Amino acid sequence: MLFPVAQLIEGRDKPLCVSKDTKVNDALTLMIENDYSQLPVIDEDGDLCGIISESSIVSMYYHIGGTVSLLDLTVDHCQTPPITISPESDIFEALALLQNVYAIVVVENQKPVGIVTDYDTAHFFNELSEGLILVEDIEVTLRQHIEDVFCDEGAMYAALMRAFKPDKRDHTRPAREYEELSFGEHIQLIITEDNWSKFKGVFEPKNLFIQFMQQVGQIRNKLAHFRGRLDPVQRHALMYARDWLAARPKLAPPLGEQEQTVRVSAEEVPTERLAGKYTPLKDWLVKRKYQVNNIRVSFRDIETLLGAPLPPSARKHRSWWANDHTTHAQSLAWLEAGWRVDDADLPAEEVVFRRTDSVLMQLFFADLLTRLKKARPGITRASKTYPENWWSFGAGRTGFNLGWCLPGTGGLRVELYIDTEDKERNKAAFDALFAQREQIEQKIGSALNGERLDDKRASRISLLRPYAITDPPDEQEQAKEWAIETMLRFADAFQVRIKEL
Repeated sequence: MLFPVAQLIEGRDKPLCVSKDTKVNDALTLMIENDYSQLPVIDEDGDLCGIISESSIVSMYYHIGGTVSLLDLTVDHCQTPPITISPESDIFEALALLQNVYAIVVVENQKPVGIVTDYDTAHFFNELSEGLILVEDIEVTLRQHIEDVFCDEGAMYAALMRAFKPDKRDHTRPAREYEELSFGEHIQLIITEDNWSKFKGVFEPKNLFIQFMQQVGQIRNKLAHFRGRLDPVQRHALMYARDWLAARPKLAPPLGEQEQTVRVSAEEVPTERLAGKYTPLKDWLVKRKYQVNNIRVSFRDIETLLGAPLPPSARKHRSWWANDHTTHAQSLAWLEAGWRVDDADLPAEEVVFRRTDSVLMQLFFADLLTRLKKARPGITRASKTYPENWWSFGAGRTGFNLGWCLPGTGGLRVELYIDTEDKERNKAAFDALFAQREQIEQKIGSALNGERLDDKRASRISLLRPYAITDPPDEQEQAKEWAIETMLRFADAFQVRIKEL
């Protein structure tokens, strides 16, 4: 059970009811005085026997056509069968019932103990979502600070290694990837002794930071697992932690990475309405891709570009500016343009964008993953990609992975990567597979690159074609088609042979 209905009516008085012999006039008076749309009807034992509502009264008036004095009738003539639910039932059961009626009566031992309307459920989910949004605001702020401190891949990997130690399957990589970190693991990354020195000037005193974030984590877990609703003290705690984080000093950007304030000129505002609300922002950012690496833009200038106001949440919640390519239309616009939000300064109503190709790589691999799963359902259960220059999935045996890579030297590579944590086993597996090179190449239809990599633990068998992440759309499409076709051939050629090793 996620959330019992009893908690929706907790703290309320028992519902106002009327007896079967109450006059309709008196029932209407009670409804008007209390601003109710319906009242439960009870019998002489106090058991629920019906419900009278504005709708049922209007229906009766229509059918009797004024031939009988409606207000002088007793309510049992206008009542309808009640829709009921028990206090122990789940809130989602109540939601299902409320699809067809305005209100349901909560009944215990046949007696009404509460009424639940669609307003109640909407209010509950509004409270719940508000708490989760506040938590997301806090997490987005933490991630912005982390990414400011560890602003390149090498620094981030080193920080993850210090906080989480090496992966048991691949000692060259951390046990936890940054994009997979939970809220608690973000805190662990920051407070790990060898990492804390980088954050000391921002989050000190350390014990205060830990206390704030532990409290946020506890409230987050309560909300995420439907363990009760957000009370005023918890709401205040989240808002206070969010505002405390927002007031922390910002790290000075590295030399050469200072922000440049950019204004939107009248000539840059589209004269025609474009498909997609945020397309003008995307197009504007694309034009600035090679001019500067960090730009600060006001909310008003963005609204000028869009020709419409930003939603209120953009000025209220940092999470609106999160770099989320899966659910946020606005963030997809700047990510597809090759920019990430580096900071959302809500008090100043300004946002800092940072140019990076890593987000283009993430979107590139996300599209490949979607196409791959459509082309061959069940080939992988993976659902996420990351802002890295590679992405892979299991090839059917531990230590063997199929993947795509965008190497620093350029090109797009489809590869079988072999790393079982044992160098000798890796080389033996490589030799056994590459001994079948002729048959495999016939299956794939291309000559393979065998990279035994004797100076390293892992080995690789691959195919490479020319490609750049900034290629035009038509060349991007050709590269993606090649990547999918080649990956499917790799899977067909290698997976059965891997199982036979």
